[in-house]
This record gives sequence, structure tokens and C-alpha cells, in this order.
Amino acid sequence: MTENSPASGGMLQTATLNAAEDVNLDLLLGDWISQLTGLPRNLCRRRWQESPPVQPARDTDWCALGVTTVMPDQNIAATFKDNVYTLHLHETIEALFSFYGINASQNAMSLRVGLNVSVNRTFLTNNGMTFLRSSDVRRVPAIINQLTLMRSDISMQFRRQEQRTYPIQSVLVSDGYITTTDGFNCKFSTEYAE
Repeated sequence: MTENSPASGGMLQTATLNAAEDVNLDLLLGDWISQLTGLPRNLCRRRWQESPPVQPARDTDWCALGVTTVMPDQNIAATFKDNVYTLHLHETIEALFSFYGINASQNAMSLRVGLNVSVNRTFLTNNGMTFLRSSDVRRVPAIINQLTLMRSDISMQFRRQEQRTYPIQSVLVSDGYITTTDGFNCKFSTEYAE
């Protein structure tokens, strides 16, 4: 692995990542869904898993969730202090929540309506996110083995600010020559520049 420094001549990688990326973000949303709907935490599952667990019985209420889109804003603010270049960006995160079981629609509506209570949004705020909007609840039951599996989907959008830092060293002193096309030469030094 190469050194993460401009002196190495390569590209700079961020020194920090948002605490809630990929799997961690799905797990965070699973905690929130469990608390908001009252579903057991082990039944609020990430939609995509390397080794998916066994699907619960048809009459068991559960939720599959996953982040489907991350849309960063086009404008990024940047600060430079103490040899650290920090990018501040805002992004919209879209997640799909699929509720299964006898009470699929009821649980989806509990999520949607529960967001109107400010204390239910505190969990998101404490994790650097805010609720933006939600879709309607869509009933999309499936026929599996000639039996109906009840399912209701709801999409939600959230906003969050992310910060990424890059270790960029300041130039403290610079010496050199300026030569123009007409032959003018001038030596410069920034050692004593104010």
C-alpha cells in the first residue's frame, strides 16, 4: 500500500469515512424500524446479505430493509485547517422497507404515521440523519407454493451530512526563479513573506 500523502505523487484517499456506510447504515435503520414498529430486532433484516437467514413463516411479521440509492448534492463545502482538508457534503439516502406477514400493511403504516411524532425522529437525528419524505404504502403480495405471502412496501428518503478528511500538508517555504519569455529572471523566496 502506498503512503497516503501528496508527497508520494499518488492520489489521496480519505482519512475518514462516515460512520454509517453500507452494512452499518442498514443495521442502523434496522434498529430504528424495530423500535418504531415494535417488531423484534432479529426480524428487521438487511435486504441483501451474504448468507441470508431462513425466511420466517408466512404468518410471522417481519421487515426486509435496504438502502437503494445515495444521491450526493452537487455542491460541496471545503475547509482547510491544521494540514487537514475537510469536505462537507449533503446527501439524500433512499431506503426500501418491505413488510411481510399478516400485519404487513399495518406495520408499514405504523412506520409512516409514527414519523409524525418528533421523538420517533430523534433516533435519526442522533445518528446524523433527518427524515425527508416517504412514498405511499404499496401492497404487493406474492403467491408462493400456491399460498399468498402478504407484503407491503414503503420507500423513504433521508438527508445527512457527511464529512471526509484528507491529509494535505501546507507549503511552508517555497524558493525558485521566475523567468519570462522576454528574458527577465527573478529569484523568489516565501520564507519571509507575510
